[in-house]
Amino acid sequence: MLFPRNVGSLYNRGIELNLDFEAIKKGDFSWNVNVNFSTNQNQVTALNKGTDGIDQPIFPSQSPYHIITVGQPVAALYGYQSAGVNPANGNPLFVKGDGRIVQRSVDNGVYSFYSAESPGTTTNTTGSGIIVG
Repeated sequence: MLFPRNVGSLYNRGIELNLDFEAIKKGDFSWNVNVNFSTNQNQVTALNKGTDGIDQPIFPSQSPYHIITVGQPVAALYGYQSAGVNPANGNPLFVKGDGRIVQRSVDNGVYSFYSAESPGTTTNTTGSGIIVG
């Protein structure tokens, strides 16, 4: 079993409001109403050396679609910004973290750079997502 560990620091701030009241009470009948509102924001302010990045086993249920990095919320959603579909082969196109366009083969999952001048040509690379939420 994996146990969470202290790998840095963060701040949290938020508010929780709860309103609970008895709207109707007649004999054996009563109707209670409860309204709850909460909001929480957090931000990673520092990380130990070597713990910045995706797929760090900081939380037992963490998925590779979350990233822990300074300046972002804890477990920010890490993904890909769509750039459409390659008309030559139907592969989905994505914007890489550095701004270049890559395509992901629907046959084998391999990423390659995309060129509008030569849409069928593939040069292998890795996927590199961006923080999307």
